Amino acid sequence: MNNYPWRSIIKIGSDIAITARYYNTVHIFSSDNKLKHIINDRGANASASANDTDIISKSSCLCYDEKRNILFVSDVGKNQVHMFNNKFTHIRSIGSGGDIKFNEPYHMTVTDDELVVCDYGGHCLQFFDIADSKFKRSITELSGINFCNPTGICFDEKKELLYVADAGNRRICVLDKIGNFIRSFKTNKNSYYYDICLSNDKQFIFAVDCSNHCVTVIDLNDETNIISHGSFGKGKKEFSDPRGLCLNGNELLVCDYGSCRIVRVNIEK
Repeated sequence: MNNYPWRSIIKIGSDIAITARYYNTVHIFSSDNKLKHIINDRGANASASANDTDIISKSSCLCYDEKRNILFVSDVGKNQVHMFNNKFTHIRSIGSGGDIKFNEPYHMTVTDDELVVCDYGGHCLQFFDIADSKFKRSITELSGINFCNPTGICFDEKKELLYVADAGNRRICVLDKIGNFIRSFKTNKNSYYYDICLSNDKQFIFAVDCSNHCVTVIDLNDETNIISHGSFGKGKKEFSDPRGLCLNGNELLVCDYGSCRIVRVNIEK
């Protein structure tokens, strides 16, 4: 899985999907790290600039709807979100016209029936009906503070809570599933959380901090308890501009963008 500038990583069943920035692709690997499929593959010309026939211009982030078997790929080149079925065939794209506009769509999550998109450059969250991709609403501020570069987002299905990394404001916001503000808490000074996910027991948030080149753990029972792991470098327990992460059993898979590798982090230690 190494040798590419990986940007975002998710699980699809037992498989792993990763975006390769500048190659404009999504790579699907089996659990034993064998390449199974490439979305937007152009073979020997894979590193060439995207053309008008490509579905994806600049692949950014990923989200998978397990209930409907839909893969969402955000595209900061076309400012769209592309939808693919479980055979990785393109279904349609959101943001291709009309009133729906993105300005660098980043990480996404799904609730019961909605897709929620972090619009990084638009400084907002955008909500869409998954069934027909129709725009529902957008949120630009919470608790009197405008969003500033929202990046990561995850959803607690049992508690029906959204967690949003409002990176520019150095805070994590907690919302109900339709976007009503519940609370927020500050992150570490000078941190920049690019992606977040919940622990298996939903008691902790894991975040990749690309400014401090580390993985951060936040205790949701004591949000002042923030512990960082790792330092700058390309060795063991080191990171260089980490951008994405996901849970894989009892480990975290971290996209270390600067070193073009996937770093495995044991979360039990």
